[in-house]
Amino acid sequence: MTNTRWGRRRPWLVLSAAPLCISYWFLWQVVPGNQLTDFVYYLFWLILLNLSFTCLSVPHLSLIPEMTNIEKEQTQLTSYKIVTLVVAALVGTTVHGIILELFSNQRFAYFLSASIFASVFLFPPLITAYFCKETAGQARTIGKQPSFVAGLKLAFQNRAFLLLCGAFLGAYMATQFLITNFYLYVQFVLDAESQVIFIIFLLQLTVAISCPVWGFLTEKVGKKPVYFVGAILAAACTLVLTFLFPSVVWLAYPGAVLLGASISAIFLVPFAMVPEIIDRDEAKCGSRREGVYYGLFIFLQKLATSVGLALGSALLGIVGFDADADEANTGVQIVLRGMVGLLPCILLVASLVPMYVYPFGKKGGSRGPVLKEESGDYSLMVDVPEVDEEVVVDGSAKRHSDGGLVLE
Repeated sequence: MTNTRWGRRRPWLVLSAAPLCISYWFLWQVVPGNQLTDFVYYLFWLILLNLSFTCLSVPHLSLIPEMTNIEKEQTQLTSYKIVTLVVAALVGTTVHGIILELFSNQRFAYFLSASIFASVFLFPPLITAYFCKETAGQARTIGKQPSFVAGLKLAFQNRAFLLLCGAFLGAYMATQFLITNFYLYVQFVLDAESQVIFIIFLLQLTVAISCPVWGFLTEKVGKKPVYFVGAILAAACTLVLTFLFPSVVWLAYPGAVLLGASISAIFLVPFAMVPEIIDRDEAKCGSRREGVYYGLFIFLQKLATSVGLALGSALLGIVGFDADADEANTGVQIVLRGMVGLLPCILLVASLVPMYVYPFGKKGGSRGPVLKEESGDYSLMVDVPEVDEEVVVDGSAKRHSDGGLVLE
């Protein structure tokens, strides 16, 4: 386990920044060679890019519970992360498109774009590492940490975490099927390629705007109700996309607003629930394993993305998809309707089941777990009413009136 005077997470941000920038730059370069050398070249830099990104994203997420013990602030930080991610994606795609339009030499345009973004990528991790202090984490007394394998085993024995993973995997995989095929859906099913940029921009903008609103609502009604509203709304929108026709393409615009708002909720809530899993895990095991839990979440993200891309490409290949064709055959249109509409709808509805069974995330729950001292079984954890701020000091444990332990 990393434990330095600079904290547990921030050193990883600094160390992974340079490899991420370097691998990103080289990935966009064209090198002379045959198919074998091209394969080896791009595979090497792609692996390094994903490795560097993982070494950056897991500590970045784990930094949230290290910065504060307060549930409200943890949800707000998660919300800010999603907003900045969406805004960065909007700015990045816009600037990249402008660069490609300005230069007729596409090789130089990609070289310039890669150079600009590789340089920009270096600063956010360093700025975050400098300004974001691990105040809550450094105030805690960290117990002996289990090995990596033992930590994974304990994580998979955590029923609440497994339920949260089930809900997150279903919802995230649904959005990946939708996102990876949405451009083709608008182009070949709705026959509105000229409008696809505006629809996607509206969707992403709505995600960014609605995320803080959902964060506020989680404080008022709880996280689970917010997830239910978001998932049901997203399922309804995708079901409509299954049967949408070119004659009513205008419905895609209000649909993008509703879909963006719902996607924002189903992205925010699972990540905002992880800190409460970590706190309760600490009560049971006496150690904190933010990296294990967030690392598994990142793995699920990558798994969902890989499955979405692979399955979509395979099905489109089977039905004879031709990207250069002006029109798509009936088989392609059916597959696109299923990948953008019906399949995401089924996955979103399925994700409601583990979220419904998930034991935490309700309004009026405790600020931390109450764990009976005679057992470490998760089944003995119950929610208690809100306690005064003075009860919990610097993340330490205090006795509740019922004799249990109240952890911040």
